[in-house]
Amino acid sequence: QQRRNDYYIMGCLMISFGRIDRKNSIGLFVKGHANSEKEATAPNGQNMVCAAVSAISLTACVACQKHSWGKYEEKKGELRFTADKIPATTALVEGALDGLEMIKKQYPNSFEE
Repeated sequence: QQRRNDYYIMGCLMISFGRIDRKNSIGLFVKGHANSEKEATAPNGQNMVCAAVSAISLTACVACQKHSWGKYEEKKGELRFTADKIPATTALVEGALDGLEMIKKQYPNSFEE
């Protein structure tokens, strides 16, 4: 059974991501786990799609923190960060979101629609 509101399709958690855009801060969030047929059987910590999503998201987070004050929250299956909205952090967040969109196009079954 499909339960889109919980990010589940046929019992498998899917990835969702998005931009956090407030008056004085910018950031992104990523939540979930990949659900591609090939990657679903990968041992925990060895999923190629999840690794790519994590690498892009964490790189943007660390880079934003080098340019401004930032807030970072991570728990199992979830990452959220915000930073002061300045041109450098805006460019980093937009670049990360573009990269995540490219992965989503290549592995659409791993992502929330």
